[in-house]
Amino acid sequence: MESTKRRCSKITEMVKLQQILKKWKNLSVGAQSFSDNAAAVVPKGYLAVSVGEEMRRFVIPTEYLGHRAFAALLGKAEEEFGFGQEGVLRIPCEVAAFESVLRAVEKKKKKKIHNKNLNKD
Repeated sequence: MESTKRRCSKITEMVKLQQILKKWKNLSVGAQSFSDNAAAVVPKGYLAVSVGEEMRRFVIPTEYLGHRAFAALLGKAEEEFGFGQEGVLRIPCEVAAFESVLRAVEKKKKKKIHNKNLNKD
């Protein structure tokens, strides 16, 4: 019974994260560059986010949002800013902490690719 509740909770969380991602992805289409206010190009499969009080801009692969650390950051963004954000998704954390999350996710991605290549041989 307990494991069923956990599974339902995880499914609910994933659905909620997918809805958040879809909403913020739609909002990021009209993203603006913070340095020169010119329209920024965000490639397909990526999402523009601004981080910290200094609103530092990052363009990240949307697949990163499935990582547990990003799920926590999205939850913080929802708590602080709600769904009413316009433009680029704002992440309420220090830039250094966000960069640390990026490095961890990239490291995990590289390891996964490396292991997949080893299994092919």
